[in-house]
Amino acid sequence: MRLDDTVIDHMWCYECNESTIFHIDRTVILDEVLKQEPLDFMVFFSSVSSVLGSENAADYAASNGILDELATWRRALVKQQQRFGKTFS
Repeated sequence: MRLDDTVIDHMWCYECNESTIFHIDRTVILDEVLKQEPLDFMVFFSSVSSVLGSENAADYAASNGILDELATWRRALVKQQQRFGKTFS
């Protein structure tokens, strides 16, 4: 995971992917592992940066936006009875 903030114009593609994949991969894996568990809820800890953005951490803001969309996707799966519990992000 990258810890240094960089303006997106100065980032290489692999740098952006590295920090984004850190959030998304682990969330998808966790959802897959727990898909048959009768959960009461699942919480994705994203950031307000997904809405407000961040000039120096655009990759972080984007990955948090994707987490929000994963929560929306998971809510749809709950309605289809393919997952359990409420989903929050």
